[in-house]
Amino acid sequence: MKEDHGPAGFGSCTRRRGRPPSLCEAERRALILDAASRILASEGLQGTTMAAIAREAGMSKRTLYELFEDRDALFEACVRRTRLQLVRPLTDAERALPLAERLRILLRPGGCLTEQSKAILRAVIAEAPAHPELARGFLREGPYGARRSLREELDRAVAAGEVEIEDTDATARILCNMSFQSPVETLVDPDAVPPAPEAVEACLARIITIFLHGVARRAKG
Repeated sequence: MKEDHGPAGFGSCTRRRGRPPSLCEAERRALILDAASRILASEGLQGTTMAAIAREAGMSKRTLYELFEDRDALFEACVRRTRLQLVRPLTDAERALPLAERLRILLRPGGCLTEQSKAILRAVIAEAPAHPELARGFLREGPYGARRSLREELDRAVAAGEVEIEDTDATARILCNMSFQSPVETLVDPDAVPPAPEAVEACLARIITIFLHGVARRAKG
């Protein structure tokens, strides 16, 4: 599957001069994902059909199927794009930083859940029994995707001799559970106030310190 990068999901598009402007593939994908997110938030999983998404995006169903194999693939792409906005991959320059800094970047959310994202999450939770595959797709491309990114970085750190970790997958799970705020409070309480950024940063610094002095038996960074 293709990754959707950036807030709008647009990649680089090359247009030919002298021709009427048309949407490139990256722009079409972004518009479709935007439309799917709106439908998911307002209609839930049951109302999110390929026909409804096509109407919302102002495109044909054929165009949707040219870019996404089916509704499940489209839904997973929506979740993947949201996850990449919150937990982005490291750049080449960032990979040269000490491990503590790399973990801080990976574990520091790049934003907070929007009202649309909360509505989608509520729909997934409410309709998971009726749509188990879509619910599993949400987990695979959402929280499990963030965990994969962290595990891959831990694997690189082990290979480079920065740390000694017997089970990087279990360690990544522990770190994610410690670092990422549970969405339950914000989903249940509409008046819940997210913690201040400085409080989040201070808590994350403590978590990384505990990790480097505890789970990782030897660290250079």
